[in-house]
Amino acid sequence: AREAGIAPTSFYRHFKDMNELGLTMVDEAGLTLRQLMRQARRRIASGGSVINTSVQTFMEFIDTSSNQFRLLLRERSGTSKAFRAAVAREIKHFTLEL
Repeated sequence: AREAGIAPTSFYRHFKDMNELGLTMVDEAGLTLRQLMRQARRRIASGGSVINTSVQTFMEFIDTSSNQFRLLLRERSGTSKAFRAAVAREIKHFTLEL
């Protein structure tokens, strides 16, 4: 909270602890990626290449959301069982979007 320039009480008004914040961040990263993949499907439907569009979209996610990508990558094998489960769930959603 201090690094973000907000009072600790403000943080706990929104999240009960750091785990809840982390899980929220994983959910948001997954949502961002799924939204990009939906946009990709619309481009594919209008005549784009499935493989090229999918790869381009994923690379766009890495480029524009590098912090979210690193979070997903890091927490996939992190120490928190809840984070690992959340990341696994987001990866499953992502593969279903493909």
